[in-house]
Amino acid sequence: ADDCWSGSAFTREECCQGSGEGCWDAEYTHDRCCRSLDKKHSFVVPALDVNVGNAIKNYGSFAPRQLYHMQRLVQPGDVVLDIGANIGGFAVGLAERVGPAGMVL
Repeated sequence: ADDCWSGSAFTREECCQGSGEGCWDAEYTHDRCCRSLDKKHSFVVPALDVNVGNAIKNYGSFAPRQLYHMQRLVQPGDVVLDIGANIGGFAVGLAERVGPAGMVL
């Protein structure tokens, strides 16, 4: 499930492809919640991964709220250590935030 609308009366389609009226607040913005529709990055995910891989393929992240908060902690040019054991769902979003002057290891 997409965390942007967890417990909300709105759906992703209504907010991202419709008028979006009433969907957004200071934390959950159109850019943050709908950006994955633009699919800036590509992921290769296991075909039978119906959890993490499927969420990344469809939404750009398996935990959009957590990634959003992590991105708020880093600035362009920062060096970030992503010590994880999955397919890069956080690393790619953090790399986007730190930009070409930064690094995610």
